[in-house]
Amino acid sequence: MTDASPAQKRARVAESQASNVVAAQIYRVRVSLPSHSGTRLFDMPESASLHDLHLQICEAFNRDPTAHLFAYEYPLPVHAVAMHGPSGPKTDKDTVTFLCNACGVPTEGAKLPDLKKSLNAVRKDLEKKQRATFMGMFGEDENAPLKAYHVEDDKYMSNDEYDEFPTFGSRKTKLSDVKLKPGDLMYYEWDRGSSWSHIVAIESNRNATAQDDGKGVQLIESNGLSEPEE
Repeated sequence: MTDASPAQKRARVAESQASNVVAAQIYRVRVSLPSHSGTRLFDMPESASLHDLHLQICEAFNRDPTAHLFAYEYPLPVHAVAMHGPSGPKTDKDTVTFLCNACGVPTEGAKLPDLKKSLNAVRKDLEKKQRATFMGMFGEDENAPLKAYHVEDDKYMSNDEYDEFPTFGSRKTKLSDVKLKPGDLMYYEWDRGSSWSHIVAIESNRNATAQDDGKGVQLIESNGLSEPEE
């Protein structure tokens, strides 16, 4: 048996390196405005920033992206999954179903009591994550696995050393930077103060294809509903 030629060795090395390359990912992201039942579905390449997502959310909801401050937050605050509507508390099936869908909870064929149980389970999980976050931040549990983050527009970041969470700039921060994965939920607030509060769910991910090359955040689906005109 003879040794492989230098060219053959180089080909094998190149093949081995290629097999170890992780394919670029495309994330399916659902953005829901629970208080008015608006939903938008996006495909977001891992190379896109959270600022890119912000711009597409504004376009999809017919907003001026430069008019108001915005922020992302992880983990999702418990209050974001409260059963509420424009006129106050709502526990009807449509509202609960919408919130379950916003949080990635299967709803097909489920009855209202089961949907409420599912939503309560989401809230309990969020409460657990928040406890773990604060325990880790304040040294009560150095092994707490969850890390919280806060993302704002770089131009208007407060950089307050007393902020509860570390703050990152939206123009440089990507989903891969904050290690979000399918099933994770985060909070997006547009017009801070007026508080248009959204649930952002990472639904799935897939390998990028040649057709995805060069594309940014893409709107895939919309139910057409948004906040009412002021």
